[in-house]
Amino acid sequence: MEVKLFEIRDRATCISAVGVLVNQHPDHSVEEWYILGRAGFGPIETSGTMVLLSMLGGQGKLHSERWNDRTMQTAHLHIKNNWDELESGAVVCVEHILGERPEPCVPDRLF
Repeated sequence: MEVKLFEIRDRATCISAVGVLVNQHPDHSVEEWYILGRAGFGPIETSGTMVLLSMLGGQGKLHSERWNDRTMQTAHLHIKNNWDELESGAVVCVEHILGERPEPCVPDRLF
């Protein structure tokens, strides 16, 4: 498993999130695969499954791809499709991904 943190930005929105890439790897135990599958995160694709957790003061949500939310759905698919290129701590600007703004947002920590 590989873990990265992200700052997800959209209109008037800044969400801290944790992405976890679960790869098919022979070192993962049968117990780990069972737990993931029982929770609805299986079968694991050959390229791996990426789950995203929005951290909202203990009220966060964890999904494997089916968000009922424009911001998190767009961010999730972007992170999954660009996992190797994104560094932990990266800003994921939904407005930029959707072509609504020419440049991505700057990190909130710079303000």
